[in-house]
Amino acid sequence: QSTWGTESRLRTVSQGTRISLDIITPSETHRRGAQLSLMFSHEIDAINEGLTSRGVVCDKRQPRVLRITPAPIYNSFNDVYRFVQALREVGNELLLCKEDGWI
Repeated sequence: QSTWGTESRLRTVSQGTRISLDIITPSETHRRGAQLSLMFSHEIDAINEGLTSRGVVCDKRQPRVLRITPAPIYNSFNDVYRFVQALREVGNELLLCKEDGWI
């Protein structure tokens, strides 16, 4: 499990939030490196700001892609868990933010 189960955990993030995401990195490990590209249904500025405020660093690719690197050499299982939890929290916050058009 080279990415600490990140992909399966990310697939559950959109449940109960307004964040919809697709993993656009090929699922075949021989066709990709350690990073995962996540495409969101909305622009990512607010998502990235929310993650940054929680101490999560991502590579932002406008308009709708964040890249993360859940590689065991750099990250622990706890890091991956914290990222997924932070993303859920951001999704819940955005659900409540009417000014941004997320509702």
